[in-house]
This record gives sequence, C-alpha cells and structure tokens, in this order.
Amino acid sequence: MRTYELMVIFRPTLDESAVAAETEKVAELIQSNGGTVAQTKVWGRRKLAYAIDDQLEGSYVLYYLDLAPSALEPFEFNLKLDENVLRYMIVKSEGISEAEASAETVAEPVAEATEEAVAVAEPVEAETEAAPVEETPVSEESAE
Repeated sequence: MRTYELMVIFRPTLDESAVAAETEKVAELIQSNGGTVAQTKVWGRRKLAYAIDDQLEGSYVLYYLDLAPSALEPFEFNLKLDENVLRYMIVKSEGISEAEASAETVAEPVAEATEEAVAVAEPVEAETEAAPVEETPVSEESAE
C-alpha cells in the first residue's frame, strides 16, 4: 500500500448534503478498490483559477488515503465517470503529519494586507541618476 493525497473538486451546483453524499461515495469507491481513507477534509466552496465547464466555483475535498499502486488505474477510471467531479488530482504523499492530523481545518481565509505591512513595503529608489537626454531638432522633411 502507498499513501496518496487526493483533491477532488465537485460541481458548485451541489448543496452541502449532496457534497457530503459525493464525499462518502468517493470514500466507498476507495474502499471498493482495496484502499483505506485515513482522513477527509472538506475545504468548502472556493473560486476556481479558471472556468471549468463554464463553472467559476467548486467544492473542494481533500482525502488522505492508502491504496495499492495497481488499484490506482481502476479507481481513477471510476472517478472520471462521476459527472459531479469537475477535476481531481492524486499525488504520492509521505503520510499525514501530526499537525495535519490534529488540525480541524486545512485552509484559513487569506488575511488582507495590514496598513503596517503596506508601510513597510516602500518602493526602492534607483541608486544612479539617469543620463540627460539630448534633444535633436526635427526637420520638417523627416516629420512628414
């Protein structure tokens, strides 16, 4: 068995109960392929980086799972058949760290920049002065 991380993005048209049902459906699919789900984290609805099937948002769910490499191909095939899955990505993982296992939420909202942080980021002035530009007269013949 090998440890994987699976990120699934479900269609935004699903309500919370439908996302929970789809989450359980994927977990059952993992178990039917001989794998085990170590942990499931629902990230909730988020904005997509680009439109997928004319959708601008999706419901994100992260799975930590143990699955045999030989079972990965049939699992992915069945995952592709699910019409409620916009995208998914499976990557090999080193396992769940203790901090991740104890954390209730994975992603916190990104904090806005504070006034103090903006004040620290001052523009850097050039150390050398620019050379003066020489003006050249333009004749009427070259201007036409």
